[in-house]
Amino acid sequence: MARPLVVTGAGGRIGRLLRLHWTQPAIWLTRAEWGMLTSPWPDLPKGAVILDLAGVTRGDFSLNPRLADAVGRLALAVGARVIHLSSASVYSGGPGEMCEAMPAAPFSAYGASKRDAEAVLRSHVPGATVLRLGNVAGADAVLGPRDPSAPILLDPVNDGTRGPVRSYIGPQVLAGALAKLCDKLAQDQTLPLVMNLCQPGPVAMADLMDAGGLDWSFGPPRSGVVARVSLCTEVQSAHLALPPASAAGLVADLRAARGWP
Repeated sequence: MARPLVVTGAGGRIGRLLRLHWTQPAIWLTRAEWGMLTSPWPDLPKGAVILDLAGVTRGDFSLNPRLADAVGRLALAVGARVIHLSSASVYSGGPGEMCEAMPAAPFSAYGASKRDAEAVLRSHVPGATVLRLGNVAGADAVLGPRDPSAPILLDPVNDGTRGPVRSYIGPQVLAGALAKLCDKLAQDQTLPLVMNLCQPGPVAMADLMDAGGLDWSFGPPRSGVVARVSLCTEVQSAHLALPPASAAGLVADLRAARGWP
């Protein structure tokens, strides 16, 4: 790679996934290497590519914009190009596809924090590439680690019988996609300012559970459940050729990603 690669938030699930599957060298910054909110940033090579994975998915969501601020300041100091991992949760969801040109309209506190993180990072690095990531098979509530003694309940929705529908990506497909995007940036190629990242075509959560051989049932109705979040992949298709999503394919990808999550 023409530019050195730095991965922030490397101790999280996605960072651990990349360590398992990447072969290219990288500077991995976990909390041990950089306490992002309490310590000065480490000495890094000038002009690096930063893949920013830092963030929280539970607990204090106000940390997300603060972490993005720290990464943005680091990038500004070392003249880095940045890929920032955001989330499909910045969109409102609905019957149509969620496209990058749509205004962010988060349906959750987590989504609002990721929207704010995007803005904070952009204030430091206007040219940063923001990736709005779909659900990652194995890092989600459907196929992720769970208490084996707890019943598996799926939220019923009023537009079908297969539960909520989401855009997904398999873990190994994700690792390859991020490697390719980082390499493009390291070679000084142009990437979009905002890009959805998922395998084309949404998947029903009930289909994923069936493909995974899970014993599940519908739980009681809950208010505020978003029935469908389907990401448009038109922008993505100009930069990545990813296989269409299917329940069986996502489960196979997850099972082959040994040692993760």
